[in-house]
Amino acid sequence: MTRAARTGLFLVLSATLLASALEAAALFRFYRTQLRLPQWDMAGNGWGGVELLQALSAGRLCHFLNLLNHQDKWPFGYSLMLLPFLAAGGTGFESATLFSTVLFALTPALLLWVALEADPGPAGFWAGLLAAALFLAGPLPRVLAIVVMREMAGIALSLAAAGFYLRARRLGTAWSWRLAGLALLSLFLVKYNYFLILGLALAANEIWRRWPLRLSWPGWTRARILLAAYLGLLLLATLLGVNSGVGIYAGLVVGAVLLALRWRRDREGLRTRWRALPLEVRALLATVIAPLWLWCLSPSPIHPRSILAFLHNRSEGPPSLSGDSLLFYPRSLSNDYAPQPLLGLLVLVLLLASLLVLRRLEGSRPIVLTAFLGLALATLHPYKEARFLATTAPFLLLAAALAFARLAHALPRYGRLAGGLVCAAALAAIAWTAVHAGLDERLDRDYRLYSTPPGVWKPLIFLSRQAAEVPRVAVVGTFNELSDSLVRWRLAQEVATRKVAMAAPPPHAGSTQEIRQWLATERPARILALRLQPESPLYGVDYQRYNAWQLGLIDTLERDEGWREERRRDFERLGLEVLVLEPGPPRR
Repeated sequence: MTRAARTGLFLVLSATLLASALEAAALFRFYRTQLRLPQWDMAGNGWGGVELLQALSAGRLCHFLNLLNHQDKWPFGYSLMLLPFLAAGGTGFESATLFSTVLFALTPALLLWVALEADPGPAGFWAGLLAAALFLAGPLPRVLAIVVMREMAGIALSLAAAGFYLRARRLGTAWSWRLAGLALLSLFLVKYNYFLILGLALAANEIWRRWPLRLSWPGWTRARILLAAYLGLLLLATLLGVNSGVGIYAGLVVGAVLLALRWRRDREGLRTRWRALPLEVRALLATVIAPLWLWCLSPSPIHPRSILAFLHNRSEGPPSLSGDSLLFYPRSLSNDYAPQPLLGLLVLVLLLASLLVLRRLEGSRPIVLTAFLGLALATLHPYKEARFLATTAPFLLLAAALAFARLAHALPRYGRLAGGLVCAAALAAIAWTAVHAGLDERLDRDYRLYSTPPGVWKPLIFLSRQAAEVPRVAVVGTFNELSDSLVRWRLAQEVATRKVAMAAPPPHAGSTQEIRQWLATERPARILALRLQPESPLYGVDYQRYNAWQLGLIDTLERDEGWREERRRDFERLGLEVLVLEPGPPRR
């Protein structure tokens, strides 16, 4: 690359970052005008970082490590990345939200970099700009930029890992492969399914590069027969819908013991085998496999079991082969990830064209594989939401943009000039569409789906004030809009409540005896009970399915002679009643 080309690329990258920063700043200004709070998942994501910061601030290193280990349903990588923002800006909701906004601002530059790694010529340059413009104008990415969710971290790390992989393929150095491995490890520690999508796509690309594979099957020994039987049992359990996490954990422990014994007996032999491995395999083992193996040796909790339970998720959804299921994510791509559905349909057409246009381009192949594999996996899973396509969508946009840019530069004589003009016109068309698409109105409408009604602030403040008077409090009756994590996060924000201990949640649909055992174990000095009324606007299907069982628990506590009602507060607009219960006989 000439000096003039490097200067031009630097100027374009700077302009991209500036445009992204201005858009991100506008989104954050919109967020700061809202009186809405994080819902269940968002509050859980934020509280994970806050509890780590509390442990570090108190100098409790062992507690900090224990918290890291227990964050395995939602792994601890996201919480660690939140720490600098929470430490610098405080434990308020804004600090955690700003992390998503910053990642949103960096994503267009990552798209441009990945596009240039995939296709270093003019087509790659324009494809990166087109994909970046589509991303900035996408209605759902704009919402994800101002909520405390893992999607923006997943998007940024997926693109970073793909870019480092393509860079390692180009350079072939040990450190380039290690960087790719560390990016993949970070992606795994943000969310398992994000890693699964990209990891399978990159593995498929490596198999494609080496096809036809020349495999040499070793002779069958007793150890290999046992290993094959063990893997077969795990596969059978998975096919039958049984969580085989404990079996995987046992295998990892046995494998670690055998490896340690082998190291003690034949260190030089293991070193020789290690040196014989390909460079990329050694980097993968050192930066991804070994750290995760060590993490999975934890006996409590058993991480493989938690990972498999998370990947299974909910099973409700439309029939797998129905039109609603098969077309859910193509519709979402055109409606939620493009400023206008018509532009989204054009992206879908270009995606199909990318299978032909990019099939012989080795650099672009990982992008196409990630795009289509992510789309297929999301479609196959029964539980569907538009945000589940978030980490795949940038690769879909990038694959479509690469195909468009390649077609635009296809003229043999004037390809560079004509292609540049066509791509510049397309970029201007995307900008014009975004300006006239009503994105601000769409943002205001969609943000409500990912946040609580404004009135939730009032009961949250009331709970905080009631908790300030006692050393330990239990909160029961929580729900999506007023979750256990949201209450904990709020208590951490105030000096008066920062040291208030909060009891573990009560047993799900527990008997009277189980409830009494929970009370004896947790020993709360005060119980704050949230009773949602049937006429409440929050008393929906989600509440009835996952939280309404707590109404029976509250009735049981009210009748318990060991607890008395100290205070009752109604929040009529929310249809919510808060009871304050304290130990002692009922008042006469």
